[in-house]
Amino acid sequence: EYRQKFPQLFNALAKLPSEKKYDANKVFGPNGAEWLAVIREWLNNVDSAKLPRTPISTDTMSQEAVIAVEKAADVRNLAVKKKGFPKESLIKIPGSALYREN
Repeated sequence: EYRQKFPQLFNALAKLPSEKKYDANKVFGPNGAEWLAVIREWLNNVDSAKLPRTPISTDTMSQEAVIAVEKAADVRNLAVKKKGFPKESLIKIPGSALYREN
């Protein structure tokens, strides 16, 4: 939908893929700054704009897998609560055990 709505933008990106900065007036003509505001507003109203940004190399689980894991965690937490575990306990550890040299 993004490409269909703003083809000039994607044509400019395809023609000059290695540019570090693009001039809005070269991409959209004399009203370049106005077009940028229109594009920004459209992007802000897209549902995916509200999602957190992640690197392109990120591996993700499907929505069904996330739901299955959450359900399994809820079942396990309920079972643990029924057993009364885990119980909190305080133990004393000497500082020398934490900071001893190898």
